[in-house]
Amino acid sequence: MQENNGASGRIPREEFRLDLYSVLSDIKEQWIAILLLTVSAVLLSYVLLSADAKNTYTTTATVAVRYADENPDINNATVPDINSALKYAGDCAKTLATVLSNGSIRATAAKESELAGLSGSITAAAIAETNLLVIRDTSGLPAASLKETEALLNYLLKSEDQLLGGIKVTVVQQPHLRKNAVDKGKIVKQSIAMGIACLFFLCTLLGWRSSSRYTVRKSSEVKAKTGADLLAVIPREKNGKAGLLITDRSIANAFGEETRSLAARLINEMERDGRKVLLVSSAAEGEGKSTAAANIALAMSEMNRKVILADLDFRNPALAKILNMQENESADLMQFLVNGAKDTGSADLDGLIRPVPGTGLSAVLNSKAAPLAVDRYAVQIRKCLELLRDRADFVIIDTSAAKAVSDTEALASMADASVIIVRENFAEVADIEKTVTVLSKGGHMIGCVFNDARKNAISADAAQLSNGGRYAG
Repeated sequence: MQENNGASGRIPREEFRLDLYSVLSDIKEQWIAILLLTVSAVLLSYVLLSADAKNTYTTTATVAVRYADENPDINNATVPDINSALKYAGDCAKTLATVLSNGSIRATAAKESELAGLSGSITAAAIAETNLLVIRDTSGLPAASLKETEALLNYLLKSEDQLLGGIKVTVVQQPHLRKNAVDKGKIVKQSIAMGIACLFFLCTLLGWRSSSRYTVRKSSEVKAKTGADLLAVIPREKNGKAGLLITDRSIANAFGEETRSLAARLINEMERDGRKVLLVSSAAEGEGKSTAAANIALAMSEMNRKVILADLDFRNPALAKILNMQENESADLMQFLVNGAKDTGSADLDGLIRPVPGTGLSAVLNSKAAPLAVDRYAVQIRKCLELLRDRADFVIIDTSAAKAVSDTEALASMADASVIIVRENFAEVADIEKTVTVLSKGGHMIGCVFNDARKNAISADAAQLSNGGRYAG
């Protein structure tokens, strides 16, 4: 394979590209946060709406309206006369309802009744095909609602001759006060609606963010976007477990076989040039770097190679947990380096190199995270790697993500070769490119492993192997 110091013909940055699968995957990963925010929106809306909701009081009165010159004697009236009178009276009620709605009569009535003002909401509506007018006053205070309605009726009775060219007003129903209790069901429905709106907003925002990020979404984009050769496509596991190893029988066949095919390629590449120390890195945390390093080491050991897996991630060591060796109380690599590995011999590694149970793999582990400056201990680390090199066919190094700290750059110069793990639609392309540049400057950058890929993105080699083929070590 060739050195990867760059690539021509890069895919231009997309402004926006909707990928429903990626959006749904991001929503699935953030569903707890989305649920908590949605529930919080519902509860907050309910509290605010309940605090603002108060009991109201409505006073209702009904009056009959007719023209002043209308003949009240209907004993001798004909049917057309009665119909005409009812029509005129109905029109008069509608007109008066409109006049009452504009507020001028209400204001005059309040002034003449020596009320400070009408605090309630007054409506007037004519009953269809009648000369009846229903007046309603809704207020937060029962006394105010009743007084306002009485004041308006008194004014209508007092000033009927001056209204609409002269009308007659008769009170059919005296003012009646009724309490309107707070509608809790309505508040609940409004709160749920707010929660649904919040859920829609959060999903839309997450979808926009997911679709706007410039990441590697397909294995076919690896070379063009990052400049690194594609070595393997590791498929996504349905069970969603973290730290899955190829020794786990529950994993899909394609997952294990693609990892083994990757290990075979790396063996061929490194043995051809006499390289023994391989650095496994990534641009960001969470791309599956440590799991990939462990699986590469396990696959190489299955191919009759003596392999030592070294955890040089001093910020977030994970190999002990992945290999289920975190309860081992033996001295770890960090202590060994701090105590002065540059003055020690090969025999002093005996307490560090631990066999991984059930496998032919050996490991040098870290038990706790520590702010160990790699540059400060560069001499000790080089010495340790030289000693490990003498004891194994291959030394696989797991290190910190390149975006988080500068350890990767220092360790890349100590390794013989390196690979970068790129998780599907995860790290920004700019960060991946920087990592590729760092690894290329440090030494021989073999290529990229596209990790956590969808099922339809599995490489042809993995498909062939899953059907019964196997690389020979």
